[in-house]
Amino acid sequence: MPSSVFAASCFADKKINQRPNCKSAWHANDAGMRFERRSEYAAAMFALGLWGGLQAELRAAEATHAKVSPVVIAVRYLDFRDPKTGKAISDAESVNTMVNEVSEVWAQCQVGFRLEAYDAIDPRQYGTGFSPVSFAELDHLREATENKRYLTMIGTGAWNRSGNLGHSGSNCYSSFPRDAADGIVCEAKVAKNPILHAHEAGHWLNLKHTNDPASDGVADTTAQNSEHDLMNHFVAPGNRLLTPGQCQRAREAITEWRQNTSIR
Repeated sequence: MPSSVFAASCFADKKINQRPNCKSAWHANDAGMRFERRSEYAAAMFALGLWGGLQAELRAAEATHAKVSPVVIAVRYLDFRDPKTGKAISDAESVNTMVNEVSEVWAQCQVGFRLEAYDAIDPRQYGTGFSPVSFAELDHLREATENKRYLTMIGTGAWNRSGNLGHSGSNCYSSFPRDAADGIVCEAKVAKNPILHAHEAGHWLNLKHTNDPASDGVADTTAQNSEHDLMNHFVAPGNRLLTPGQCQRAREAITEWRQNTSIR
């Protein structure tokens, strides 16, 4: 799958391997359908008889939080520049579009994200290669680039799977509050994927996976709504729902740990 195409497939994330036979879970993907815009995805979901129910869940969550004052998180994006070609993984305009879409997903919690800083960097200045090879290298990168005024997102080259990164199908990692290595780091093929970044932002705001609702610390996540929940650990394009309890937990994380990143 070309990295420029946002398709109806599943992505693995923090400490979770790729879902077995993941494509079979998405009829649209089996049919070879690809969605480059939200409107196309909405039309396809409607055809599958799923979109109306998801919209109702999203509206219910938004109504619950209509009276909560909005807060906006400042984002800094560090874009790896290939030392051999001098070419960056992305560009400021594409990253800004991605961050705006992350913000749209989180609007149901009255939480927004805004790109405040973009920089194309030579990874060697932070003591790492263009294609990271280990978890330790990812942690070092996040520690070296941490800035408590921002949620720092980093786009790297394709990960070198010859090291211990090869033991996982994951292609993005995020910190939780109080982790030593702070921020979100994703490899090139998903460096502009808004749903995956919205999911990782959930971890950054102290949300856990919902696949086992009894252990995520949120009372209103259930096996039924987990299918569409943003924090399902198999992240698909339709995973956009955040429950009122998740929104409350995320906003509490901003107040307790992420206050310095808040623009308002």
